[in-house]
Amino acid sequence: MKITKKKVSLPWFTKVELKKDMETFNISQDELLNNVFLNLHSQSDKIITGKLGESLLFNMRETNDIILKALLKKKLNESESGILRNIFISYSMKPQYQREKIVFLDIFTTIEKAIQLSEKIVIQINGAGRKVSPYFIARNEEEEHNYLFCYCEKNKEYRAYRVANIKKIKYINVLSEKVDEIDIIYKKQ
Repeated sequence: MKITKKKVSLPWFTKVELKKDMETFNISQDELLNNVFLNLHSQSDKIITGKLGESLLFNMRETNDIILKALLKKKLNESESGILRNIFISYSMKPQYQREKIVFLDIFTTIEKAIQLSEKIVIQINGAGRKVSPYFIARNEEEEHNYLFCYCEKNKEYRAYRVANIKKIKYINVLSEKVDEIDIIYKKQ
């Protein structure tokens, strides 16, 4: 996979939020910025700008670089760093639980689809695989984090796992294993 170095000047508050999210979500700067760009680039017209501050250097994935070049063709009067700056400022102004959804959009999408189809999934959390029946995703009001509420087959109990701690996720291919009928009744309550 080809990467391209990108440099962007950001307001201090944006840089502070990005650094905080790297620690909170336990991910690298490159992974965070690539995910933010990938999942927010389509909203780049609705962006708020801010005063410039410190520069940030990161490695952009090849697919994101292609998207950025396409955006530049559409927005002839904007620079590459201007587009990136606007996206990162917009991201940093959202509440943490929304930023978490942006960074881990692929995980949220997979979980929501499994919930909708009442399918079991395998998640990797804290280095261990867990076969779960997902019910819903909710946020903790005090902590501003999103949690997956599910039934864990290994522990034989209902559990809440923080979505940002889920590192891998996959559907179970055993005849599209469905959530048990009793679990569906519990889910409706």
